[in-house]
Amino acid sequence: MAEPQRRIFTERDVHLWCRSKAYTGITAFIMQLNEAVVDTPIDIDRSDNRTGDLAVDQLLSLLGTLDTWIDDIPPVDSPQRFGNVAFRDWGRRLEEPIVADAAARSEIVATLLNAFGSFTRIDYGTGHELSFMVVLWMMTQLGVFDTRHRTALVAHVFVTYWKLVTRLQLAYKLEPAGSHGVWGLDDYCFMPYIFGSAQVRNSDAAPALLFSADPSSAFPSMRDNLYARAVSNIDKFKKGPWHEHSPQLYTIAHTVPNYYKVNKGMLKMFDAEVLRKRVVVQHLLFSPLFPFETDPEARSGNEEVNATSATSIPPKVNSDAHQPSRRLQNARHVPTTTHNTLLPPLLSRSERKKQTQTQTLASSGSAAASTSPFGVLSKPS
Repeated sequence: MAEPQRRIFTERDVHLWCRSKAYTGITAFIMQLNEAVVDTPIDIDRSDNRTGDLAVDQLLSLLGTLDTWIDDIPPVDSPQRFGNVAFRDWGRRLEEPIVADAAARSEIVATLLNAFGSFTRIDYGTGHELSFMVVLWMMTQLGVFDTRHRTALVAHVFVTYWKLVTRLQLAYKLEPAGSHGVWGLDDYCFMPYIFGSAQVRNSDAAPALLFSADPSSAFPSMRDNLYARAVSNIDKFKKGPWHEHSPQLYTIAHTVPNYYKVNKGMLKMFDAEVLRKRVVVQHLLFSPLFPFETDPEARSGNEEVNATSATSIPPKVNSDAHQPSRRLQNARHVPTTTHNTLLPPLLSRSERKKQTQTQTLASSGSAAASTSPFGVLSKPS
């Protein structure tokens, strides 16, 4: 059996990855999990996490064991803001036989080892979170999990994993990996915002209630929603006004009218800011269970995407599609204007003036905000 290996090193590799069977599979899997928790409350703080299903409970037991290691391996005294070296001791213990015994194949072990952070850089980010989702998908391919387990994989397995890595971040002061800084959605995670918005996708609750004087009015029970808990967790890492330290979340809450659109936008943002970002996906490990080979049914970046599809995450237009061909690059003259239906229409001077009068996150200098899948987000007053 071939050892799992990295395949993403350049932007061209990202283009190939976005047409691979692995990309198609993991996006479809995440969409399936997303649909599995629509209108589903999740008891995040349940005392007994057992489900009665052997496969799920074995994985929960493993995660529970890893959690106890944080108590066994306390952080060392250090004046550094980020990066407590005790995290490397935790990582070395992770490589011991307990992990190998809990997984059926070497590619699952390798990817699982990559799901808790970098023990070299002492950081954690959405790429590590993605690795854990890949582990769940590979185990599903092996028949360990099936359609019956989808809700439990989010409500029990992912929630337990997320609580574990949040403890790791706090205990060992893990540095955010690949973060957009203040303009990122969250320094460490993305999936709770997807699954949490799916939980209340059909709710009449206004997203802005999360940032009101009484945030508990946002949902019948704050503890039952991953989106609300993710927002609450930020208070453990950041202080100050929300519109300053988390402008993306704050603006989404105040400008997107309902959680149906929030959920739809989060899926698109995940595709753009996680799956299609080289700095995030460059450490993914590919294998027969997570194949880099091209999916013959994959859509090209220039094909029209049905944004309302509920079966897959809508692909983004690949940035390579706008690059001049090698032939044009070698030519003496390259046309400066081309007709492209994917570009916004030309505006008259009066239309441009009217548009610039609306202050947006994009006009404040955020590159991430200017390409938001939620559209142009007006800056809340």
